[in-house]
Order: sequence, then C-alpha cells, then structure tokens
Amino acid sequence: METVQGVSPMELLLMGVGSCSAIDIIHILKKQRQEITSYKVEVDGERYLLDDSMPFNSMHVKVILEGEIDDQKAQKAADLSFEKYCSVSKSFDKQVKISWEVIVK
Repeated sequence: METVQGVSPMELLLMGVGSCSAIDIIHILKKQRQEITSYKVEVDGERYLLDDSMPFNSMHVKVILEGEIDDQKAQKAADLSFEKYCSVSKSFDKQVKISWEVIVK
C-alpha cells in the first residue's frame, strides 16, 4: 500500500483561519488605499488531550505585511477580521482562543 503525504485535517483548520483572515484583511486595506506588496500568514495551534482526541484549545496568527501600509490601519483590519468578519475563526469562537499579531515591514 502506498503512503500518502499531505496536509492533515488539523492543519487544514489552521490554514482555514489563516486564509479566511487574509481575504478580509487584504480587502479592508485595499479599500483604504493601502499598497500591499507582500502578505504572509503564520498560524500555530496548541492542542490538548480530550478523551481519545486532541482538539485545539488555542491558535495564534501572525500576519506579516509589506508595502506602504499604515500600522494602525493594518491592526484595525486584523481586529475586524478576527472579531467580526472571518467565518472560520468565528466558528471556533466559544471553544478555541484565537490571538493575532500584525507586523508591517
């Protein structure tokens, strides 16, 4: 039998949070006429043992932006994404603590 390599279902959840917030943040910043030349997102999660499973208890998202971008506008865009718009992170709202930081280079 052949071994299949790829992304695990738990990694897909992290990717979903990162990509959903990316769509929101980029959209908000473009509406504010911010010039984004590079966007990178890093998402880490901590898991715990619950019976025979290991769900997430927290996630941390690091958004790294480059371009002519106002730091405060970038932070506000991220806050709006995670607190209001991103359906993926809102799906975890009651069970998983999601924190984020924004770095503008």
